[in-house]
Amino acid sequence: MKSDWEVLNLKGKIKTLNEFSFVAVDSSDSIEKGERVMFLIFSNKGNKIEDNQYCYYDSSQDYKGTYKYDDKENRIEENFYRSGSLSCKAISKYDDKRNRIEYNHFLPDGSLVSKDTSNYDDKGNRVEYRYSQGNKAVLKYDDKGNEIEESRYLSDSSYKAISKYYDKGKKIELNCSQSYSNLIWKVISKYDDKGNRIEYSSFNSDGSQEQKRTFKYDDKGNKIEISSFVYDGNQQSQNYKRTYKYDDKGNEIEIEYNTYYPEDSLVYKYTDKYKYDFDSKGNWIKKIKFENEVPTLKVVREIEYFQKKRRHK
Repeated sequence: MKSDWEVLNLKGKIKTLNEFSFVAVDSSDSIEKGERVMFLIFSNKGNKIEDNQYCYYDSSQDYKGTYKYDDKENRIEENFYRSGSLSCKAISKYDDKRNRIEYNHFLPDGSLVSKDTSNYDDKGNRVEYRYSQGNKAVLKYDDKGNEIEESRYLSDSSYKAISKYYDKGKKIELNCSQSYSNLIWKVISKYDDKGNRIEYSSFNSDGSQEQKRTFKYDDKGNKIEISSFVYDGNQQSQNYKRTYKYDDKGNEIEIEYNTYYPEDSLVYKYTDKYKYDFDSKGNWIKKIKFENEVPTLKVVREIEYFQKKRRHK
């Protein structure tokens, strides 16, 4: 299980992260002072213990989350606040294999809103979960641990999804039906020999194709192009394409957006570029965004690290 440091691609033992957003005027040297947009506090194990998100135009939308963990670093309590007042609370329970077996959601007065429970097999696969209003889902797996079937029993209907995999564990086909009879929709994916998904296609209940997306990657596994196509009968037309460039640290430095309509005609195009400054640990501490070469946004981070304890001789 990844720590929040790893999820956020942060390097070193970060204690706090303060993030400020600034609006640009007309050049990268004339970016006005902005507002704080985020403030994170981490434990020394790398998990968030406080998450503050700020809305610069409406402070009533400010958000705060606080988190508690057990001695195995399982998140067991979450408290969520709006405008300084508790809005809801969640309590989780885990088995000795760190599988979450219970999730309880409470209102500020302590009354229970919902309770989700999960059961697992001896391989750690979740085989059943129950959620709001008596709804239930049952899952099946192949001998490689790939989920091959999910059946949901809802209060008003039933839903079934059947998945197919190839030998590297990637899902290549998903078929969904209502009440175990008629097909609702189908998804087919294709992958390259490195396990990257290179094509995603969805189909309607009558078998006609609805849309397709294709993906390209560089030799480091970074996604460098996404193209999207829609269908009218057998007629395919492209509706957008995005291309990406990265620096040697894997940070996005350029995104080009192309929108097409109708009949593959390019109607809108713009490019976002990003410029970074880094600290000695390799975390970016300043990011400037340019839209069509014009600076529009600057994000500044203030990072505090845990200090190593010194031994006294």
